[in-house]
Amino acid sequence: MKKCTQSNKYQCKICNKIENLDLYPISNNIVTKMIREQLCYECAFWLDLKAHPPKNSYIIKGKYYVFSEWERLYNKPKDAIKSMHIYTTDQRVVRSNKIRLIGSIPKHLQDILPNNAHLITKHLYYKLRDVAPGYQCHSMGCYDRYYCHWYDRTIEDKHGAWNIIPRNYIPGSEQCPIYIDQQTINKQIEN
Repeated sequence: MKKCTQSNKYQCKICNKIENLDLYPISNNIVTKMIREQLCYECAFWLDLKAHPPKNSYIIKGKYYVFSEWERLYNKPKDAIKSMHIYTTDQRVVRSNKIRLIGSIPKHLQDILPNNAHLITKHLYYKLRDVAPGYQCHSMGCYDRYYCHWYDRTIEDKHGAWNIIPRNYIPGSEQCPIYIDQQTINKQIEN
């Protein structure tokens, strides 16, 4: 290894870490980005992932995952199959049993690489999956309207809905087959 010279050291412009270029092969794309933008390896790596994300990549609780298509695994016991079900910030549901963890995003880059998906239960995944993406309910008279994930409040005119929900009403009592309590989704997203 070459002896480090002062000219091969610099301070990362994002995290202020001192970086030594003598430790890296120059032929690497990440190292080229490091030199060009005066970044440490860690910052250059994560910013390169932001600029060139792999297909089906998701950030969940500060961790960067890549999902592969769901694969039927016939010869494995059910409890040996690890799977994840997620709800994306653009309201899609995705599942995979072939998941690759790229790594944990450093705290100082989490604003640049924010979460774009949340873990949900298998049960909620199937409930959300069975409704067309982008669906919005327009049932202004439904008693469940303000509790339901699907209800579109923008359809109400300036006077509001034409009926009043009784005080003692229990959400979900309308028995709508696609009803999903918005609080259920919010609780799962928070956890």
